[in-house]
Amino acid sequence: MKYASRILSTLLALLVPLTVLPDEHGFEFFALHLMAAGQPTAIGKELEAAYTYQGKVYWGYGDYDANTGPIAIVALNPQNNTFSMEYTADTEAIHTYRVLSNGKLYVPYIDPRSYNPEYSRKDPDRWIAADPIDTSVHVFDIIDFDGKVYLCGSGDPEAFVWVAPISETPFTTSLSVDPRNETFSRFYFIGQLNRKLYVQAIDRGLQKHPYSKVFDGATWKDGPDLLPEGGTGYRAITFASKMVYLQWRRPSIVGGGIYAFNGATASIVTPFTDVAGYTTYGKELFVARRNGSITKTTDLLNWSTVSTFGFPAQPRSIAIADGRIFIGLANAEIYRSRFSLPPPAPTTQ
Repeated sequence: MKYASRILSTLLALLVPLTVLPDEHGFEFFALHLMAAGQPTAIGKELEAAYTYQGKVYWGYGDYDANTGPIAIVALNPQNNTFSMEYTADTEAIHTYRVLSNGKLYVPYIDPRSYNPEYSRKDPDRWIAADPIDTSVHVFDIIDFDGKVYLCGSGDPEAFVWVAPISETPFTTSLSVDPRNETFSRFYFIGQLNRKLYVQAIDRGLQKHPYSKVFDGATWKDGPDLLPEGGTGYRAITFASKMVYLQWRRPSIVGGGIYAFNGATASIVTPFTDVAGYTTYGKELFVARRNGSITKTTDLLNWSTVSTFGFPAQPRSIAIADGRIFIGLANAEIYRSRFSLPPPAPTTQ
């Protein structure tokens, strides 16, 4: 009966706005993500990614180890509390979204299912799947730099970075790195800081390469270790004049902290090791923890607690839209803060 009533409330949310009672603290059940809940594995149901774009919240889920998918891209509109089905991505999982400098939303395909597109983009009112790259097997991240688009991931068996003009075709190999343990190697993230791109290869068994690769716009060179305390790295952004990224690709499962890289050295800056996800809100970085608490910082040095709440399952992702915090859980449920945040301070980042 518990899920029957929640499924009903979710279906009604597609038709009419919800009535929400005001509260000064805490969270409330908002909806069950029906597409994620219908995944055949427990990992597949986890709302691993949440991203706010043009006022709507987009969710990611799926289990590429179990070859699930396709993945429905569903947008939540907090203005009227409705959901809209926008696109079916031919991938086994979506674990991140990116907005490039052209203002378009991109979804890397971690593991394409059929004709092997590397990603899709929203352009502007419809979704378009990209042309395949012959050497790719997995694509974990996408970024633009110096007027070009870069993808990172893996082939068979090398870790790859591919590059294309801003028109996104054709993609060619920018960098490939062989595995050190004769299995396979992957780039799980690509980030930029001070006009340079950074990646670091991870071999099978989560064995990291001892150094990163750095691109200055002309050549790739060896660089500093971006993962001195272990991890894979994931979802790099620029915040507080540093490159900030998750320690692990699946932090919601294995825990871990958040790295900050200043161009010379990297270190974990969170005073806790149970990060589930993060999002920016103006000049603040909000972090969801697996214990149910939400913390924030403006400088990566001082952290304050925003809220603590006993969610029915562990948080997996966080997004902020219309002044409310949305938390995606491991059981495909979505919770929303009863309180509203003040308007964000303006930022140029």
